[in-house]
Amino acid sequence: MSLYNNLIQTKIFSSIAGNFMGEDALGNKYYEEKLLLGKPQRAQKRWVIYKSGQVEASTVPAKWFAWLHYTSERPLCGEPHCWEKPHIPNKTGSNETYHPKTSLLNEKIDDKEPATVYESWTPTQDTSHEK
Repeated sequence: MSLYNNLIQTKIFSSIAGNFMGEDALGNKYYEEKLLLGKPQRAQKRWVIYKSGQVEASTVPAKWFAWLHYTSERPLCGEPHCWEKPHIPNKTGSNETYHPKTSLLNEKIDDKEPATVYESWTPTQDTSHEK
């Protein structure tokens, strides 16, 4: 079964068995199970339908992540705090992947500059603590 068919089935299931809880700034939609008939011992299931149709968990902002994982009862929506940075999806595996300055994969290293920019540590004989 293709991913597209699974997405259609999930959207139909969400419209029937799910309560729409909200949408984040990236367009992802969040749902919670409507009823727990005969199953009062467990928490209601929560899920997300990604706007892109591709499952990319790094696009879930922290406020919605907390709700999805039952850290909070309600979605932590609202205005961001002044210290919060905007959400940036994970760039691993893309052309925008971060490589530290000393990484061999970093294209910015000159041939003249060594790949390692650190000094190795060697212990010294410090006898000040001995009696």
